[in-house]
Amino acid sequence: MKIDIWGSCVTRDAFEFFDDCTIGYFSSRQSIISACSPIPDRHTINRVKFLQNTSDFHRRVIIEDVNKTSISKMQSSSNEDILVIDLTEERNPLLESHCCYITLSDDSKKFSNTNLLFNNKIIPFSDLYIELFKKNIEKFAREISYTSNKSNEKKIRKNIIIHRAFFSEIDFERKKNNEILKLFYDLLSEKIQNSISIEVPKYFRICSPLHKWGPYHLHFIDEYYKEFSNILSKTILKNQKIKEIYTVQICKYEVKEKYNIVNIQYNKNYYDLLVKKYNFLNKMLYNFEIELENIYFKRKDIENLSTKNLLKFTIMHIVKKTKQKIKQKIKKFLIF
Repeated sequence: MKIDIWGSCVTRDAFEFFDDCTIGYFSSRQSIISACSPIPDRHTINRVKFLQNTSDFHRRVIIEDVNKTSISKMQSSSNEDILVIDLTEERNPLLESHCCYITLSDDSKKFSNTNLLFNNKIIPFSDLYIELFKKNIEKFAREISYTSNKSNEKKIRKNIIIHRAFFSEIDFERKKNNEILKLFYDLLSEKIQNSISIEVPKYFRICSPLHKWGPYHLHFIDEYYKEFSNILSKTILKNQKIKEIYTVQICKYEVKEKYNIVNIQYNKNYYDLLVKKYNFLNKMLYNFEIELENIYFKRKDIENLSTKNLLKFTIMHIVKKTKQKIKQKIKKFLIF
């Protein structure tokens, strides 16, 4: 079964837990406001440049954002069964020039020069942003609700799923942004009346420090994606089987290879790095500690070391000290 997606990895990653689902067309890194905006002039489009190491995926989504082709490509998708929409890409700023908008995603800043081609920046979730969203949501909902073939024959999509994905609420700003996202989802549900909304319970919205895409407020623990998959399976996918052993977290082997962990001192340094980078960890601190113990402090890793003087610090001594550091660093960010 093929699934089309408009949104981000918070939806895309969930389908890796299904046995027989494949992704059809995946539109990402684009705001609805940008998608419904007029196309920039040809001179501006021709000036868009990319870094040499830009991946095909990043190049595609940036070009589609500038050329405003995402909706038409979604319409021409051969899959008319299921479309899943989340609105988390509305977290990105917009750039505007002569009433044309593009999405200033992290990838567009990193891999292209689009931020140099447009003059005005619009902050996400600002009053102006909300106003623009309200003006464009009806057009988006109308055009995204059908597919068309080469003969321009239109067919209404059978199932449109709205994945009401929200940020992990680690601070006041994220809570406020979630309130605005809720408004956006309500408007979308109102405009696509045959849609089905799925919202994973709040207590699953837990940031994972070991997510394969790195730490972020939308990179959750496996249980979030499995819960979404289970709800979707029961609602639409005829109880399709969910993978039990799959994970979107970095597996132990990959962690060891990626960071070349060869001794206790490096383990300890990397643990300190985790403390600095993941200081927004929430009430799942205990599970986080246990997982890091399993990955970074396996006894066999120490027993394989040839340098005996490194063994003066026992495993439990290191774990105890690093736990204390973590608790000191993230205590004020905990969610209760």
